[in-house]
Amino acid sequence: MPEIRVHTPFTLTLDINQREHFPVGVHRVSEAVASHWYTKLHTKDDDQEQPAEADAATDDLRSKVDELIADLAKATEEMAAAVAQRDEALARVDELEAILEHATEPEASSEPPAAGEQKDEAKAEGASTEADEKAALLAKAAELGVQVDKRWGIDRLRAAIEAGQKA
Repeated sequence: MPEIRVHTPFTLTLDINQREHFPVGVHRVSEAVASHWYTKLHTKDDDQEQPAEADAATDDLRSKVDELIADLAKATEEMAAAVAQRDEALARVDELEAILEHATEPEASSEPPAAGEQKDEAKAEGASTEADEKAALLAKAAELGVQVDKRWGIDRLRAAIEAGQKA
């Protein structure tokens, strides 16, 4: 009985009701199983050397894989640049929206506001100042090429910008 050395596990179906699974390793099999084309695809014969054509085909495939990897790296860089441009545009939109919002606020009346209204205005002014500062920090991060998340607060944005300036 011949021996086969399986390098890739497979299941061979000889008859409709006869299936045999071969895990990786050495197996003693019948001549019909050893000579089957599907068995030969999954086994290695140590005495056989690979023909030069196989080496050339392997080298050709490797060079194509290297080209594809280079293309993927280029596409990844282009995607990162496009994302950075989008982030810059979004930061600019946020800035313009803040400016527009500030410009469309109604003028304050000459009458002094009630005590409750003063507190609300102070909160709103602090929020507007905070939004302006966040927009400025987002713009600075985009300018430096620092990847940021729009959900980050001011402190986290400052830390990311500092890290980006140090790098």
